[in-house]
Amino acid sequence: MAQSKKPRKGYKPKAIHLPMMAESRDRMAMKLHLNIETLITSPSSDAFNELCKKIASLTDALSHMRGRPIVDDRDAAANAIRTAVATLSQIQERSERTDTLAVTDLEALSLRNASGVLDVELARIPKNVMDASIIIVRHQLTEKLKQAA
Repeated sequence: MAQSKKPRKGYKPKAIHLPMMAESRDRMAMKLHLNIETLITSPSSDAFNELCKKIASLTDALSHMRGRPIVDDRDAAANAIRTAVATLSQIQERSERTDTLAVTDLEALSLRNASGVLDVELARIPKNVMDASIIIVRHQLTEKLKQAA
């Protein structure tokens, strides 16, 4: 029997991506919008921290999907994440200066616009990647809290 000229390539298992179903995407999008509206209407440190965790999870998931940090990109999702992070850091800096957590009308508009773009991006992220990103962010936060203590 004649052998082929090229040797076969070895099998490389591919990562399994579970698609984001409409119900899961709607639930995650609703939580994102609710976190933003909670921060705007009744600002508290818990609402601020929850929104920061959501944005960090989305950033991690999108970076994983693209294979590079998303902050270097110039598309709508990257711009929305940069806008949300800049707005949240501005809120935090003012909160540290004045000892009051408050959201201005312009910051509220900025966060709402960013949430609209991120809402669309949720449908493109596989469910297992988003779940893993949430776990990674939660683990990183607990590690930072342990180091601070």
